[in-house]
Amino acid sequence: NEFPFANFDDFRLKEYEGQDGYIQLPIFSSKGCVRNCDFCDVNSVQGHKYRFRTGKNIVSEIIYLSEKYKINDFLFLDSLANGNLKNLREMVQTLADYNEAHPDNKIRWNASGWICRPAGQIKPEFYDLMGKSGLQSVTIGIETGSNNVLEAMRKKTNVEGVYWDAENFKRNNIKFIALMMVGHWAETWEDFLDTCVLMFNLSKYARSGTLSSA
Repeated sequence: NEFPFANFDDFRLKEYEGQDGYIQLPIFSSKGCVRNCDFCDVNSVQGHKYRFRTGKNIVSEIIYLSEKYKINDFLFLDSLANGNLKNLREMVQTLADYNEAHPDNKIRWNASGWICRPAGQIKPEFYDLMGKSGLQSVTIGIETGSNNVLEAMRKKTNVEGVYWDAENFKRNNIKFIALMMVGHWAETWEDFLDTCVLMFNLSKYARSGTLSSA
């Protein structure tokens, strides 16, 4: 929270086109991860302690950059945006209030990292608030359609949580990108078939435009 806000004075910002054709600025709100998946190097690189800025501090930087550079689209480059739900709620509530007060100058943001939590852990009204805050898309490390493999990976979630996220994102016009893998050491042929079933079931979200890529 004590670090100065980012400075892009020397950048040719018009060359940094993001999703949907908008010029996009990067934001870092945290370092590390609250998970310790057996295939991931984040904790080795960034340390095992999850560190994060306050929601209000993050929004202060967003508004500062938006007013300075006349850019309203932001990409969060964190390993995950929802590592601390209390902090995330503070951020999205502040952004939602800002967007309501500035209907002609709304903030849009995208999260390059999102952990899938067990179904129901994030309540439907939280997704509604994220939609109002300007969230456009998230990237989810789904990995597999097998609960057995998810447990072996130490993902601390389940396949049911994937469907929970997908349905609530669709309801709020929030797109998601699915990160998948095959060949994990714990994966059997039956587990692989479970992943195929998951991808088939997610195809309806691809047809609706909610699942943008996988």
